Formats: sequence, structure tokens, C-alpha cells
Amino acid sequence: MIYPAWFYIFANASIWVSWSILVGYAANFLPEKYFEKDTLITRLRKFETQVWFQKYLKVHISKKYLPEKGVIFGKGTSKKSLPLAEPAALKRLLIETRRAEYVHWIVVFAWVFTLWFNPPWAVWTVATLLIFGNLPCILVQRYNRLRLLRILKN
Repeated sequence: MIYPAWFYIFANASIWVSWSILVGYAANFLPEKYFEKDTLITRLRKFETQVWFQKYLKVHISKKYLPEKGVIFGKGTSKKSLPLAEPAALKRLLIETRRAEYVHWIVVFAWVFTLWFNPPWAVWTVATLLIFGNLPCILVQRYNRLRLLRILKN
């Protein structure tokens, strides 16, 4: 069945926003122990260095334009500033970067919910938008984790 363009826009946007809220909300209730160590997904790769993030990706510039929603559900921790004098607070932020990265990876898969009503071109469009919409957030979490690990090492 073919729907008008406004239907696709509204339905896809509703699914994206609803899925993002649901995943973000649910992640706040997961125990911190799940995010204490890096996994295959969150582990930093050898090429992910300060130079790579700053010189090639310009993450340090673009991150100030991204919204901070980690505290929206009351249990998260803001990642806007680093409490340099408190190692426990830095470890908490490290956990929050992993939690936020997982949230953004899971949000990317919202396109699966659009398979039943979108034509193939729209499924690919939604998937592409979700990837490019969440990739900057994922990269910022990885950049912040790199910085936190370096600070905690010293």
C-alpha cells in the first residue's frame, strides 16, 4: 500500500523518537556493573587516538553542538564537564560513556520497526539517517572515554 509522504515522515519520526526515549529510559535502570568494563563493542581500537578524533574527525569541536540527554531520566550523569579531582566521579563518567554508546548503537536499529510499512527506498533512507544521526554521538562517547582513561591512568 502506498501512503502520502506526510505519513512516512510522521511515522518514521515517531518511531525514531519513541525508540530513542524507550532505549534511553531503559538503559538508566541497568546496573552499572554491565558498563564497568569495555566489551567488543565499546573497546577502543588502536587507531582511535587523540589525534584521530581531533585532527581527522574534529570531535572536540562538534561535541559542543550535540545535546546532553544523559540526565533526562534522573539517573544518568552529565558528561559536559570532567570532575578532575575526583577519581570516583571519573569512573562514574566512564561508565556513563559506555551506557550512552550502547544506547546510540541500539537506537540505530529503529529502522527495523519501519520494515512493515516503508517501501525499500524509505527503509534505506531511515537506516542511513539513523546511522548518521547517531554516529556523532557514538564518536563523542568514544572520544570522552579515551580522555577519561588517559586521565585515570595518570
